[in-house]
Order: sequence, then structure tokens, then C-alpha cells
Amino acid sequence: MNGRGVKSADVQPDALKGAKIDESTLAQVPSAGDAGTLGGNDPADFLGSDQVQWASVNADGTLARGSAGMSSFHNVANIAGLYLVQLPPGFNAIACTYTASIGRAGYNADVTDQPRGLISAAPYTGNQSDIRYVMVQTRTDDGTKVDLPFHLIVVCP
Repeated sequence: MNGRGVKSADVQPDALKGAKIDESTLAQVPSAGDAGTLGGNDPADFLGSDQVQWASVNADGTLARGSAGMSSFHNVANIAGLYLVQLPPGFNAIACTYTASIGRAGYNADVTDQPRGLISAAPYTGNQSDIRYVMVQTRTDDGTKVDLPFHLIVVCP
């Protein structure tokens, strides 16, 4: 390979398969840096950090468990599958980022019997005097709004 690497034009479709790749010749992608750290910090440094908030919410909107100070509300504006999750005091939901997934909150929830569906999360700005809310919408696979349990992770600066 003469040190220049491989370009997509050099490889035919489906040409590179397991046995054809000599892993001893592979090196770290220069732009990847140290993927084991985040901004120079060990990922373990973020565990327990107040920058990371989380909630497990039941389909009826009750908070099954979550970070201290988190709360949840269901059936906002009488719309199925619409929830508000409130962050603890001092957080600005608009400045945060969110990850949400459908799933039962039970400690022994059977992974083979989890509900399926779609989920979205965004800051709720309807109440300008309190910017601590994340709005979550759950739907069936065909887009019908429906109440589903979910998990939410919020990372704030």
C-alpha cells in the first residue's frame, strides 16, 4: 500500500471481506485522536456528574426513577404519548442535548417483550419563565401517537 492508504476508487464493490484484510497493517485514523476520552476527560469522569441528567418514565407519565430533582408529566394538552420531563433547578433545557429510547422502566423488564415505537425529544419553550422542560413524544411504528414508557438522557453544558 506504499503508505498512501486506500481510496474508495481503489476498491471494487464487495471486494474487501474478512480474510482479505490483514489487520496487522491497520493503523489508527489520524483524525480520530484518542477515542477513549471526551474533551481530554476520561468517560468515567462524567458518571454522577450533574451535567448528565436521566429519567425512566412509565407509560402513564409517572417517574419510575431518575436523577435527583427530575419529574415527569403525562398527557400534556390531552395528546396521547406527549410528556414533559422537568430538569432540576438551575438547568436550561434549551442548552442541553437529549437521547431518548422506548423501553419499560422495570428493573427486570424482559428485553424480548419491550414495546416498539418511535420517540422524539426537544426542549419545551411554551413556558418562557421556566426553561427546564424537555418534551417527549412517543408513537407507534406507523406514526400514531400512543403512550409508551421511555428512557431519557439529558446532557447539559
